[in-house]
Amino acid sequence: VELKRGGQIQQVELLIGFKTNVARPSAADSVAVKIHRLEVRPVHMTPGAPFEVGMDYMVTDPAARAGTVAVEFSYRIVEGQKVLFTQPAARLEVPNGIARRRTEQLTASPRKGRFTFQASLRYGQSVAEQSVEFQIE
Repeated sequence: VELKRGGQIQQVELLIGFKTNVARPSAADSVAVKIHRLEVRPVHMTPGAPFEVGMDYMVTDPAARAGTVAVEFSYRIVEGQKVLFTQPAARLEVPNGIARRRTEQLTASPRKGRFTFQASLRYGQSVAEQSVEFQIE
């Protein structure tokens, strides 16, 4: 392209559009599954006492056509390396891109010790996991 500036003509090259071999991000690249917070209340409890686990999370899929997305939520309770309990995955319909809170009401085992609650949230190929410790004394 020729430009006239200050009475002189200059040759300038302009880039128009994009090269065809440049990869565009796919919808899967922008999917986000996040557990923002996982907590046990109370952290210290007596055997057989009720307690709750709260999880703040969000799932975002810009390619989803519906206002909700189907995620799988599961958890397990472990002591050291030993798995004591596994909750199979439950399917949840959650609002796309909106922070949510899930609460599980549980009862402490009669056995004392230090335990870990491990939460897992899956959407398609994306997984978020988080753990929190608690103690029965």
